[in-house]
Amino acid sequence: SLNKIYIREKIKEIKANPKRFIVITDENNQIIEHNSEDEENLNYILQNIYEPKNQRDFIQDINGVGKLLITTHYSEYLDWKIISIISIDELTKGPRILSKWILIIGVLGLIIGIVFSLVSSSQLTKPLKEMTILMQEVERENFDIEFNVQSSDELGLLGKSFNRMVRKIN
Repeated sequence: SLNKIYIREKIKEIKANPKRFIVITDENNQIIEHNSEDEENLNYILQNIYEPKNQRDFIQDINGVGKLLITTHYSEYLDWKIISIISIDELTKGPRILSKWILIIGVLGLIIGIVFSLVSSSQLTKPLKEMTILMQEVERENFDIEFNVQSSDELGLLGKSFNRMVRKIN
């Protein structure tokens, strides 16, 4: 009493690919409808499925196809069986892509961290290098120099003391 065209349209609405499809079979395991694009492959898979007793969801490794998650649902009203077949590769595709993005973001974060560390450490050590060069000039008895004090932290205090010392010596 069911319209086969209606069933076909509903099944075809579920996008299929070679690694994911749905099959409806009757009480004799004859295919009523499916959304597989490769009927030969579908028949091969269905012939090689071994359904464990009292298990509706199971994973099976089929030669030439790979590991498949097979989920079956039995109709309460008809002797039909709805079988969903999904490749394990298809199921784990999302997490693999996510792990690649996490790796890329991690590497980018590491590179940005290294660049930030190098820039900030060079900004911190730049005044110390300038002070070292000025001290070497004082050792060569050049007392006409002055440290350009730009901060009021410990280095600024050291620079002011250095300038006072050079003026006194001069």
